[in-house]
Amino acid sequence: MTRVLEPTDAEVAEVLRCLTAFSNWGRWGADDQLGTLNLLTPDKLRAAATEVRAGRSVPLSRQIAFAPQADRHEAAVPPIHFMQQSGDSARPGRAHTAYDWAGLPLHGHYLTHLDAHGHMFWDRRTYNGTSAEAVVTDRGALRGGVNQASAGIVSRGVLLDVPAALGVDWLAGAAEVTSADLDAAERLAQTRCQPGDVILVRTGYGARRLQADDVAAPGLPGLGPDCLPWIRERDIAVLGTDTGTDPSPNRFAGRLLAPVHLVCLVAMGMWIIDNCDLEEAAAMAAQLGQYSFLFTAAPLRLKNSTGSPLNPVAVF
Repeated sequence: MTRVLEPTDAEVAEVLRCLTAFSNWGRWGADDQLGTLNLLTPDKLRAAATEVRAGRSVPLSRQIAFAPQADRHEAAVPPIHFMQQSGDSARPGRAHTAYDWAGLPLHGHYLTHLDAHGHMFWDRRTYNGTSAEAVVTDRGALRGGVNQASAGIVSRGVLLDVPAALGVDWLAGAAEVTSADLDAAERLAQTRCQPGDVILVRTGYGARRLQADDVAAPGLPGLGPDCLPWIRERDIAVLGTDTGTDPSPNRFAGRLLAPVHLVCLVAMGMWIIDNCDLEEAAAMAAQLGQYSFLFTAAPLRLKNSTGSPLNPVAVF
């Protein structure tokens, strides 16, 4: 196994600087819980609708397979499913129904999901100074929960196809995407990411995961902390990737856990979508020569939850 190098003290110090320098605490009021979803103004939503030109829609989520089919590298605790009632008991000449039950882990490296602010803390605080004590074992997220996004997320989406910009099929192992890589993908898209956009970064893992066998090294590429100034400068509303956003294994894990999650969720009040499937969208974008689109997603209205399953859709 390749040894993951630990970050230098200077790299850790830079991430800690970003926690302060890129903070949106108080930007939308002392009691705000929406964070960067405040950027989804009526004008932004109306403008996003003009991105629909071809009239083609594609899903941006992974299909959920249930235990034991889920990849063991991605799903340490796989989704589970059973039939409370099935067609096995249907009788001739009678109406009958089937009932399902599903249990889904709301975080991790398998399920496409939305991270709310209450998912992560630094120094016992999450976005806008909310105390870690607001997320409790017996009741969940009393503040900073995913229910804050219950009106849905509708905005202009931009696909940043990093492998296509770099001329490769996918990024290998736990590669770190850099700000230069994002610049290259932005040039390929022939647009500049704007405040309030939903940015979806493709690493190619969606294609790679279909090729790897069960014993392949499970390293996941993701955004390195070098991307944080780029993200803050664009002032985006939501960040999504086709992996867990931060690389895994993560060289910062022992000291900062996941720097991009940390700074985006806690300091910026941004929302993060992990584990998208961007392969169909990438093919569509290349075919149409259009990398921006109307983005829409509706998390489940889960009370006091720090995350939700999500099926985002891109409308070109």
